[in-house]
Amino acid sequence: MPYLRHQDSIVKYQFVVKNGIVRKFLTNAKEDEFSTNFFSAGQSITPALLQSVDFVSFVNLQVISHKAIVLFF
Repeated sequence: MPYLRHQDSIVKYQFVVKNGIVRKFLTNAKEDEFSTNFFSAGQSITPALLQSVDFVSFVNLQVISHKAIVLFF
């Protein structure tokens, strides 16, 4: 499934889910994944300032539904 943001990437956008499901998760040193939240239609994804340090992301955002519309700004 496509990613909206990878851990260690530069944070450029805020996201709002218009349709579909987005998963927010963390990855440890062994590359195990830990889901921390799910977002669905009408929800704003946690603000970028709460997902990054110096605008470098420490979370991953992944679209997990077959069809999704995610607005970004």
